[in-house]
Amino acid sequence: MQPSAVEEELVQNSNADPFSSIRDTRPTSQKRFAVHLILASLFFLYMAFLPLSINLSKTLKFNKALLWSSTNSAHTATIFAGINMFSMLVFSIISDAILGRARTILLGK
Repeated sequence: MQPSAVEEELVQNSNADPFSSIRDTRPTSQKRFAVHLILASLFFLYMAFLPLSINLSKTLKFNKALLWSSTNSAHTATIFAGINMFSMLVFSIISDAILGRARTILLGK
């Protein structure tokens, strides 16, 4: 068999997906704990991201080579944060739709 024929057969065979039969059989307490862990990780992510945007605006304002105004440096930090948050949301939806939940989580590790 040629490799392309094998790939076509795998695509046509719906049972070839190993993630299609995975069911969440955890108790409710474990599911809630998982949600709290995800929220805690997002909290710590944003707490680490905030100093980066603050340092960006301070660097743009006080660097002798740049000397941006306070307004321009604050706008730049806000645009940086907005693009970062928006792209994270968009690409997580795209990756979840294309790859599926299980593959997205496995690739993200």
